[in-house]
Amino acid sequence: MLTLKQLKKYNKQKLTQKAVGDMYGVSDQSIRRWCKQLQYKWKPTRPNKYIVDNYYFHKWSHDMAYILGYAMADAYIEKSENRQVQVAFKSIDKDLITYIQDRLDTNYPIDVYQPINSCKLVYRLRINSDILGNQFIKLGVIPHRTGNEYLPYIPEQYKSSYLCGLFDGDGHIGKNKRVWYICSSSLYFLKQLRDNFVVLNTSLIRQEQRKNANKMPLYYLKFHKRNKIMDVCRYIYSNVSFCLNRKYQIYNNMLED
Repeated sequence: MLTLKQLKKYNKQKLTQKAVGDMYGVSDQSIRRWCKQLQYKWKPTRPNKYIVDNYYFHKWSHDMAYILGYAMADAYIEKSENRQVQVAFKSIDKDLITYIQDRLDTNYPIDVYQPINSCKLVYRLRINSDILGNQFIKLGVIPHRTGNEYLPYIPEQYKSSYLCGLFDGDGHIGKNKRVWYICSSSLYFLKQLRDNFVVLNTSLIRQEQRKNANKMPLYYLKFHKRNKIMDVCRYIYSNVSFCLNRKYQIYNNMLED
């Protein structure tokens, strides 16, 4: 039998009694009976016209690690007491957002907008889900971009894919192919990266004059030597099924130089 706290939680998440019953291998009649015994009035919920795999980030895979890494760079979470948690992914690369939409098995639409003072279109996927959003928070993606982001526990075999996603979001290889970097407003996060990824152990971390959209200082984890850049690129592209082609081609060109 479920507790009153559990029933309230699932009802708040707008799950149907049948969905809750399926989770525990019982009928919806059992859920109604437990509500009656606990004197809890279940609030009916309208079926959501949008679907999403709420538990996608509960199981590690290379695709999941890549998307989580990208989310650390270019996703944001909005959380308030009276609304569902909203997770949003955005990019100027439509194929990346379409890839995330496909992996999350969702029919939430992709919208397009053009930021002020920019000539580029931005593609955005916004998903309302307490389960998805709260799991993101547990994995280090902090609401409202406070600069307190942190590196979650990542199984060793998926670290390269996580770093690739992070690079596709907030990384860059210089035009002269002599600098590779990842930037973040969280100095603590970059230090964790350097300490937990062997391939990044010899990187430098510096604060630059530039600031992010929230006017917070930006820190850069950098390599300046070509052999180090090749090592880290070889590492991040070793297991992914998807990556940004425009960044991968720079590495590919370096192989041919």
